Amino acid sequence: MIRHRSHHLHCLVVTGIFPPDIGGPARYVSQIATGLVKRGISCDIITLSDQNEKCEVTYPFHIRRVLRQQNLLYREIRTCWHILTQAARSDVLFVNGLYWEAALVNLITRKPMLMKIVSDEVWERASRRGWTTNDLETFQSRGTDWRITLTRFMRNFAIGQADRIIVPSNFTKRLAEGWSKNLPPIEVIPNAVEKRNNNLPYQLPGHWMGLKKLVTVGRLIPLKRVDQVLHVVSSIPESALVIVGDGPERKKLAQQARKLRIQERVLFTGALPIEMVHSVLRVSDIFVLASSVENFPHVILEAMAAGLPVVATRVGGVPEIVQHGMNGLLIEPNKPTSLREAIQGLLADTKLRERIRKGVQDTLARFSVERVADRVSSILWELCRKKT
Repeated sequence: MIRHRSHHLHCLVVTGIFPPDIGGPARYVSQIATGLVKRGISCDIITLSDQNEKCEVTYPFHIRRVLRQQNLLYREIRTCWHILTQAARSDVLFVNGLYWEAALVNLITRKPMLMKIVSDEVWERASRRGWTTNDLETFQSRGTDWRITLTRFMRNFAIGQADRIIVPSNFTKRLAEGWSKNLPPIEVIPNAVEKRNNNLPYQLPGHWMGLKKLVTVGRLIPLKRVDQVLHVVSSIPESALVIVGDGPERKKLAQQARKLRIQERVLFTGALPIEMVHSVLRVSDIFVLASSVENFPHVILEAMAAGLPVVATRVGGVPEIVQHGMNGLLIEPNKPTSLREAIQGLLADTKLRERIRKGVQDTLARFSVERVADRVSSILWELCRKKT
């Protein structure tokens, strides 16, 4: 039985990633679940994890971790069992990952279910496994490989079981609306960012004194086009670059830096916890995102929260965050000359940098954790009332 608004509401949050995992989706779940608790909605978390021991951080909710690195069938059974037992004691499900598992279990429990979709996971999987070479938007109307067809069917079945879907951008909403005619209502609720009063020091190389520090953050894969940022750094002698993140392209990018003879002006940090990422941002001058494909990159908000002007490509949901000339600069993707000119323009124009910094403050207010948690909380209560 669903409780009324004046009583307590219990929410099961299902996700494939949660701290100490690194990345925007992990931070989002922890932030919003904490916000829900503050609004009188108690939460349990079920997540995949690389470790089953308790995290050092104390959260106001219980976390059930299922080890990723184990037999796949056994992991799926354990995951579904945990979702089933927890869902039976919950009033509503908020699903941020493990969509297929949550949808299957909810055929039994029949609880109201809110799903958050942040990307086309079918395209991401197909790209990783070599099933397609199409870009994200072309992929939406192509892909006859049976593995793609099967994965699309599973995705559409899963999200079709939701009572409501939320997405972080209008770009993602347009993608999702093209997947199936039988989806529940889709609402845009952007990702959230919180200001961090972080005084952790990050020591950059001593010989960088006097150089302008560029920083980029993300998984090192071809779509991030970090190679183009390296070319830009090679053409701006007074610049240096911090590359935060790891991935299959790291070795290739390091070789490129040596070939361009800028290895002394490039620092690879590897993957860092968010506190250290923020420390790196605080000692940098400009944040650069040169991706050819993005959905709603949370890292842009993190850079803005650290006070950095942003140069980013006009792809996916990026223009829904960055307003050209107001809170950052937008360039077309795969245009290294435009990227170089934008960075040089920011470095040379003090008034532009100050105008962008002022515009960032208005942007951050739109993406506050409080605002996002309020909206998610309202939807959860609304779904419960409709099921009463």
